[in-house]
Amino acid sequence: MVARDLLQRYGFYPDPPLPENACIEPIISWDGLLQEGRHMQHCVGAYHGTVAAGQVALYHMHDPESVTVALRPQGASWVLSEASGTANARPSTAALSKIQAWLEQATRDETVFKSAL
Repeated sequence: MVARDLLQRYGFYPDPPLPENACIEPIISWDGLLQEGRHMQHCVGAYHGTVAAGQVALYHMHDPESVTVALRPQGASWVLSEASGTANARPSTAALSKIQAWLEQATRDETVFKSAL
């Protein structure tokens, strides 16, 4: 499958629900999704259907190590669904701590923003 096929099938790649930080950035295109799967040597590229349906949002962590981060919606927020290193390796404790800290900050900021509207 190529990005062009995914664009024709699903339309534009969904906007990320949470902002990036210095270590974690959203995957923002079908090409980026496929590249993530190749780069990380795992099957995240096959998540195209769940991404298109809004059932998962994908991010890439590059520090302290490369990790694909999958979030799923839970109520009005997003929670960690999966975190996988290269070839599905388990991320380090340091990486998981950074992911959790980012997720807590990003969802807190999102809640504050929504309540201000």
